[in-house]
Amino acid sequence: MRITGVGTDLVEVVRISGLLERYGERFMRKIFTEKEIRYCSARPDPAVHFSGRFAAKEAVAKAAYQSGWLEVIPWRNIEITNDTHGRPSVNITPQVFSVCHLSIAHDGAYALAFAVGETDHV
Repeated sequence: MRITGVGTDLVEVVRISGLLERYGERFMRKIFTEKEIRYCSARPDPAVHFSGRFAAKEAVAKAAYQSGWLEVIPWRNIEITNDTHGRPSVNITPQVFSVCHLSIAHDGAYALAFAVGETDHV
């Protein structure tokens, strides 16, 4: 396999918090899948987790674009989940990458995500 795309994104939690307060369900349903909404809403500070998921979606989209993918990928076609150990993972339709590695970090006012996409074709 070969790395074909790298993306990163930094989000201010207050920005996503404001969007959640202002647009509520409308914002959530436009950007996040049902599974993501359930996961983030169950956390003590949902805005932090929505911010991390938002940054992750942006990072994955940037990695896809860098790989040569020129089509727009709808927000809800990039789903951020966690494996049984809590590690973030990506489900993306269409399948742009064979594997997409993802890291999400939260620290105070910011959420950061980093994505590395690999493909088995050049």
